[in-house]
Amino acid sequence: MSIQDCQIEWEKDLYSMTVMMIGAGYPNHKRPFHYPIQGIETVLNEKKVDLIGENILFEKDQYWTGKEAERVLGIVSQNKKLEEFRKNIYESLECIKYKGYYYREDIGKEGFKKI
Repeated sequence: MSIQDCQIEWEKDLYSMTVMMIGAGYPNHKRPFHYPIQGIETVLNEKKVDLIGENILFEKDQYWTGKEAERVLGIVSQNKKLEEFRKNIYESLECIKYKGYYYREDIGKEGFKKI
């Protein structure tokens, strides 16, 4: 199936945002990068956000980052209240930890002041 075959439906009055967790040095300095990730289960159990595994492995009953420093995990939130979905994402980001992680803290900050 190609993207042309998909029918896309938009939720009316629903805000959405994604913030990516990345490995330190990405995108200019990819280097070996394979560390355990803590907190994914906690975030999934709270059910406030969805996770998009971009570069995650599950080995030995543990989530791990992939083999190179790059985009690791996307945290996605949708909500009818503008202030809620950004809050949900950044609270979830505080729960998830791995060595060398980084994420931008300004996503959605300025643009929402104008809405």
